[in-house]
Amino acid sequence: MQLDDATDPELIMMVRVGQVAAYEELFLRHREVAVRYARRIAPADRAEDLCAEAFAKVLDLLKRGKGPEVAFRAYLLTTVRTTHLNAVRAVRREDLVADHEPINRMVPVIEDPDARFDRQAAFRALAKLPERWQAALWMTAVEDLPIEEVGRRLGINANAVSSLAVRARAGLRRAYLAEHLREPSEPECRRVVELLPGYLRRSLTARRDELAEAHLGRCRPCSTAAEEITGVAVSLPALH
Repeated sequence: MQLDDATDPELIMMVRVGQVAAYEELFLRHREVAVRYARRIAPADRAEDLCAEAFAKVLDLLKRGKGPEVAFRAYLLTTVRTTHLNAVRAVRREDLVADHEPINRMVPVIEDPDARFDRQAAFRALAKLPERWQAALWMTAVEDLPIEEVGRRLGINANAVSSLAVRARAGLRRAYLAEHLREPSEPECRRVVELLPGYLRRSLTARRDELAEAHLGRCRPCSTAAEEITGVAVSLPALH
């Protein structure tokens, strides 16, 4: 098999059995996107090193039988983000108060807490999904790849990609809602959380639709969260 014809999952399997050239193909295939992403979240002069660290970490994981099975790019970009955040945290720990300007001269950083929560919640929700769902969401919603290309990368046909993307979007809505509700303690709320993806798509049976609608009519936290997540699975704003 020619490496440039292999899907990402096939290349991952080759790396696991010691074929280094397969990882070189993954590097060439995904490096440009990784560098662009790194430049979005870190200083430009740090992007190349950040990507090199991320590729090295993923390679080490694959050699040890860990790491991604399907969604190489999503896993790699998550690693880029995590590596950057860990470096930022390390610098902050070393940045002692004695090295700062006097407190009364410091300018506060103002950030919209709701926007910050939405970014963090969407990222956590995506991370909780099965890896194959993450891959489908990333390629269809973030990279906006044609269905045929997504199928080629995942080794499935176009119909299977469409079905997988629908399930993944429903799963993301459910996970994102759970972040907003912080795992509701009431049994009825937990039940409606499970129904909400279908309720928002109007794909529930009449009985379940009535149950969800009745609950939302009397439960303000659940109705508010349902309104907030209506479009989250389409745009994935936290991951651009």
